[in-house]
Order: sequence, then C-alpha cells, then structure tokens
Amino acid sequence: MSKEKSEIIDKLLDIYNGFEPDEENEEVTLFYIVSNYNKLYDNKEKIGGSWIQENCPSPLKDLII
Repeated sequence: MSKEKSEIIDKLLDIYNGFEPDEENEEVTLFYIVSNYNKLYDNKEKIGGSWIQENCPSPLKDLII
C-alpha cells in the first residue's frame, strides 16, 4: 500500500473513530465520512464512498451509503 493511500485511510479512520451521534447523524455512514473528509482535507484524490469500499479495511468498507 502506498504511503499516500495509507495516510488517507488513517484520516478516514480518525473521522470514523471521532464520530459522536447527534440529531443530524444518528449513525456513521459513508456520506458522513466523505462529507467530513471534504471539510477537513483537500480531496484532490476524489475520495468517495466507492473508493472507501474498494480500498479501506473494515469497519469503513462495511458502512452503508
């Protein structure tokens, strides 16, 4: 795995692990992960739900859209 890909996965896992349910998001979803990644980082790689499902380990790849 490339260093860049590994860094992206680490950032996505940080978002996943930092999730706290609220009125708007009762559970963590791919949309939540991608939205927060886009808010925090320049998404020049065009990371989206399908990228996460194809490239990330569980629990990320198992999230629903």
